[in-house]
Amino acid sequence: GIIRSLEKDDVDLFVPKFRIETTVDGKAALQNLGLSRIFDRSADFSDMSPSLDLFISSISHKCLIAVDEEGTTAAAKTKFAFQTLCAHDMDDEPP
Repeated sequence: GIIRSLEKDDVDLFVPKFRIETTVDGKAALQNLGLSRIFDRSADFSDMSPSLDLFISSISHKCLIAVDEEGTTAAAKTKFAFQTLCAHDMDDEPP
């Protein structure tokens, strides 16, 4: 067939150098998927920390790809920001 009749050949391919970087709000994406309890005060992270009222306040995912004369570089990272609440009982008298 046609595939067997094809021949190999060398070609020069020129690609302009570029860099693309983007950051995505992971909190909104996860909440849209139904995973919202981890962002609430009722989240249970007791296996990670003894702190009460620990919850995730934000998640972001950043990725980049760069192509230049030296080659291709790609990287990605995800950042979780945890928050805890602390307050004293308002009925208590100050010391």
